[in-house]
Amino acid sequence: MRRSHPEVIVLESAENLGFAAACNRGGWYGMGRYVLLLNSNLRLLPGALEQLVLCMDRSHACGRFHP
Repeated sequence: MRRSHPEVIVLESAENLGFAAACNRGGWYGMGRYVLLLNSNLRLLPGALEQLVLCMDRSHACGRFHP
């Protein structure tokens, strides 16, 4: 993924923080238009990131928090 998407920041931890704490840590590094938090057991299919960005760009309801 780093080769095809050099703008992606991958954070690694020596200890298991738990998913919620790891998401909080990752959120501090979010500098781009979107932040994508993935669990370590997830496997992305080719083109998945591009499709996620298209979804976010096309719909204001896609992937957004609505309190």
